[in-house]
Amino acid sequence: MTRALLFLLLTLPAALAAGTRGPAESALAFLQKLQEEGSKPAIDAAELTALFPGTTRDRRAEIEGQLLDLASHLEGAELEILESRTDSRLAAVLVASTFGLNTPAARVHAIGLIQQEGEWRPAPVPASFANLGIDYLPDLAQPMKQLGAWMKSEILPRTATLRAALDQRLHQEILSSEIAQQTPDPVSLVVAFRDAIATHDLPTLLACLGGLEDPLPPNFEATLSFLGEHLDRLPEGAPVAPQIFIPIEQETQDQHAILTFAEFDCLKTRRGSEALHIYTFDLSQGASGRWHLDASPEIVFPRRAIPTPDNHARFLRALRQDLSSQPTATPAELMQRTFAAIAETQPTPYLQQFSLPENLDADTLAGLFRPFTRGVTLHRHPILLEIHEIGDRAAALVAEVDLDHPDLESRNLSAYHLRHTSDGWLIDPAPPLDPAENPLHDWVKERSQNSPEDWLKVLGLAQLPPAAQAGPVELSEARTVAQAWVEALGHRDLPAALQYATAPAGTASTRSLLDYLGTEFASHCELTLLEVHQAGPWTAATVRHQPASPDQPATYLLHPIVPGPEGPRVLPEAILYSEDTRARQLLNDLARKRLSKAFPNTPSGDLEPLLHHHEELARTDRAQP
Repeated sequence: MTRALLFLLLTLPAALAAGTRGPAESALAFLQKLQEEGSKPAIDAAELTALFPGTTRDRRAEIEGQLLDLASHLEGAELEILESRTDSRLAAVLVASTFGLNTPAARVHAIGLIQQEGEWRPAPVPASFANLGIDYLPDLAQPMKQLGAWMKSEILPRTATLRAALDQRLHQEILSSEIAQQTPDPVSLVVAFRDAIATHDLPTLLACLGGLEDPLPPNFEATLSFLGEHLDRLPEGAPVAPQIFIPIEQETQDQHAILTFAEFDCLKTRRGSEALHIYTFDLSQGASGRWHLDASPEIVFPRRAIPTPDNHARFLRALRQDLSSQPTATPAELMQRTFAAIAETQPTPYLQQFSLPENLDADTLAGLFRPFTRGVTLHRHPILLEIHEIGDRAAALVAEVDLDHPDLESRNLSAYHLRHTSDGWLIDPAPPLDPAENPLHDWVKERSQNSPEDWLKVLGLAQLPPAAQAGPVELSEARTVAQAWVEALGHRDLPAALQYATAPAGTASTRSLLDYLGTEFASHCELTLLEVHQAGPWTAATVRHQPASPDQPATYLLHPIVPGPEGPRVLPEAILYSEDTRARQLLNDLARKRLSKAFPNTPSGDLEPLLHHHEELARTDRAQP
């Protein structure tokens, strides 16, 4: 028996009853499967469709090429079943594919299907029953003809209806956009357009491109199609959410304007001219009196010019005019504002803390953003170590710390030079380099040689004296310290955590402390203080460490609280685990050894009642619903 005849017999009316998925759902599932296959280099038509096994190799390759093209078009589309018709063992389904408000990209697809062995399988060629191997089955000739003609006759009018509905919806959203309620000048319009690109706000973009005009500007439809396709994946070079974006030149004649904007990319590590980009925008004034950008499919690629010395000068002049310094009453307040601007990635408030000189150049400006860049790209958080004042000048030493791997090495220190003006304190971006003119030069040089241990003391870490003596601490004080310690860990606040911690003297202990804090900060756990309890000379806090993922179980740690020179403090390097695994038993053995070394005259075995009570608390807490 030939393969062709066997295939024909399998498709005869004696097929099994239909499964749970009807023809409409099967057509939708087929298109969804094509969406998944779109990223692959090839498609297997025999696997996805009811392709006739006797199809020639060349014809099969042609069909698979068509399916790959369809899969590429469907990427990112929303699919909706419009109508389904069934006749005998054949069916035809109309499915709409839309891409938000991108009207030109919307289409209606027609999928033919055949019922085989109780399942509805799609035909390999859209809007057709070709290559199913049923052309010579008399009982399917009429259904195939009628359903095939219906599919072909419906695609164009249904697509037109779909696009008209999307056009109407898009027009309403353009009219409802915030920019449509305003009459922006050319500068405001370009800024609104730039912001709309950054937020992928298509209605505002189209309003800026003349979508409120009647008739619509030339190239509007082509621009709409281009934006709908590329808005979510704008190419490099488009002015998307630049950090500083200001106009430096404007030419207006009759109903036309040419605007030149400068963008300073302060998040790049590049210096000088590479950080400055110049863009030109063409605008026209419509019959309504509104300005709009001249639409073109390349609108997200505005002309970018190579910066010239004149561009630099105009940008820096415009920048000084655009900024107003915000002096503060104290150097500490000035640094707090600076850190807040860095944390919020806001360049304008950041620059407002500086006293920008008249002769500011692009290289100096790029250098000002080094801490800003390190904070954003390297996730380093500025921590104020010390401020020293002499007359109308001050210097602030700052550690730029990666909280997941904290260290206070000199390579991560920065010095801010501050100057008191008639209105208050501002950062001096170009302090005198000559020690004779800068009284803080030697202080900065000397303090920059401090070791990490020195800075930990400055930040409030109270180190244990040699051969310290453990003993009971006041329970209320211990609770206060434990709660403050837990909150500092939860807020990833390194200086606050150090004020409630202690460690034996020595590089190894301080390194161990910083490693623990980095591990805790990196975990992003929610910490809850369950109880502070005492046994003999020891005091400890049971703390629940709940990972951010609800699928991960909580860990319960026992944080020892020991007497220190300035009151009770947590001793992180001796934190104990519930001994429910061999690994945690080994970690606890190491913690006990550290305790014995720090408190040689206090038996660490007295900790066992505390650990036993801690494990009971953990079991009880785990059992809670």
